[in-house]
This record gives sequence, C-alpha cells and structure tokens, in this order.
Amino acid sequence: GELALVDPGVDDGAIVRAVSNHGSAPKHILLTHAHYDHVSGVAALARQFGIPCRLHRNDVRLLHHAPMYAWRFEQVRIEAAMPYLVYEEPPGLLFAGQPLEVVHTPGHTSGSVCYCLKGVAFTGDTLLYEHIGRVDLPGADATMIKPSIDALVRRLPTDTVVLPGHGRPWNVREARRW
Repeated sequence: GELALVDPGVDDGAIVRAVSNHGSAPKHILLTHAHYDHVSGVAALARQFGIPCRLHRNDVRLLHHAPMYAWRFEQVRIEAAMPYLVYEEPPGLLFAGQPLEVVHTPGHTSGSVCYCLKGVAFTGDTLLYEHIGRVDLPGADATMIKPSIDALVRRLPTDTVVLPGHGRPWNVREARRW
C-alpha cells in the first residue's frame, strides 16, 4: 500500500490522478539524478503531498540548475525542485517495510543512483534498455559509467526487473548478456 514517486517528470497532473486512484499518498519522492526531465514535476508534487524529494549530494548543483537547462535545451519553464533532502550513503530508507538500497552509480551524472528493492531496480538514465545514459552532458563522466553499471549488474540477482528512466524494462540477466 505504500507509494514512492521516482523521477517525477513533466506531467505532475497525471501523477496526482494516478496517486488519487491508488488511494494512498506517496512516502517518498526519489531522484535517480537531477536532470530537468526527471525533476520537472517535483515542486508541485512536493507541495501537493507535503514531502521533499531526495537525491544524492553530488547532484544538488545540477538540481539548482535544472530550470536553466530546461529553458536552454527545450524552452520549457520549470519550477525549481524544492524542498529536497540530501543523503549520504547509505541513507537507510525503508519502503513497504523493506530496506530501499540506494546504489551510487556515477557516470551519467556524478550523483546518479539506482534504487533497488527485492526484484526491481530503478536505474534512471544510468542503465537503459541495451543502452547507457548520455555522458556528454554537464556532470557526466564517461570513465565512471561502465564501472558503475558493471558493479550494479553484478550485485543484483539475474531475475531483477530493471526499470530505466526512459524506454522499456528488461532484466539483469539480459543486461549481463548485453
């Protein structure tokens, strides 16, 4: 019965409607990284549900710059993602009575993380279906992303469902073969 919002992008109205249909309020707004397409709904949702978003300390600067990048790259105005909580590793979060493992996976951004629960991993833009996240954007480091992905897929069971920030889901078995 617990809900968490992961990388709430553009349509916060659709998210509010989905949450209303579910019948319980989210406990967390979790950011895998702070690029504008992953944070544009945060301010409205944080107000609506009375909760801050959470992100890795290395992405705070990027979070503050998200409105500028949204305007520069897409001429879209977004509200600054406030409030937010910065966590250190490990943050000790619980979700639905289970520990929510937060795995730091620098590369796409210096503060990229993946959220792992039993059987599922939210990978943001670190690991997409047969693709890795871009490493040519501010805060990226091409030398870090491959070791981050290798460590992530080694630590997760092969049947873990990978839910990326864009594109279709796949599993760790497929990711290891790829």
